[in-house]
Amino acid sequence: MQRKTVTIRALSAAVTTAALACGALACAGAGDAQAAIPALSLMPFQVSPSLQKKLSDDYGEAELATLQDQLERSLQSAWGKSPPGACANGAVSVDTTLIDAAPNHPTRQQLMRQPSLDYLRSVSVGGAEMSGVLRSADGHVVATIPVRHFAMDIREARLSGDTWGDARQALDMYARALVRQCRGG
Repeated sequence: MQRKTVTIRALSAAVTTAALACGALACAGAGDAQAAIPALSLMPFQVSPSLQKKLSDDYGEAELATLQDQLERSLQSAWGKSPPGACANGAVSVDTTLIDAAPNHPTRQQLMRQPSLDYLRSVSVGGAEMSGVLRSADGHVVATIPVRHFAMDIREARLSGDTWGDARQALDMYARALVRQCRGG
């Protein structure tokens, strides 16, 4: 099976901007004692084959763009006003794989296929699972960031009108964990 890759456009642009602003090497500081540390780069966003099948067969391919956009917003929010320069732990790249995701409300494709569903009244337990791998310049794994968050039962599910409410919460958790790892906390 092939893995589908999607570029994280906005955050990659922020990383590139940060790298250019820091002289394309490091924001870590000046001085002869400190070696130049490359800026963090984001590798293409990957989707597991099982989730790709769910997107193709059930949720609709357009939902991937929704999840991608949310991950971009989550990462931008977690970084705050200072986009990633260099990681304190020596990581220079991060690979993110979205392993699984489930909506809280029917997606557009599901509503078209099953007109008996009601967008607001049809509620499911949603969430997402993803994994990030921070790598050093020589390719060694510096840290892994596994995040899995699904509502335990329907009482915990996000009952707002947000199709991907619980998945968004998981993406936010992943983004905060990534920033903590990169900032050495």
